[in-house]
Amino acid sequence: MSTFLVVHNVKEKLVSENVKLVEKISFKFAGTAGGFFVGVGLSVVGYVPND
Repeated sequence: MSTFLVVHNVKEKLVSENVKLVEKISFKFAGTAGGFFVGVGLSVVGYVPND
């Protein structure tokens, strides 16, 4: 059980790091509508929310 929790926590941390990275990239492209769609596309491809 504790091993599962550790793995889960690491996974959550990696996902949140990916989200931060995607947000940074999105803001870099935020000057144009095309950049916005690139940012959204990267966020969709970059990680899959586990809802």
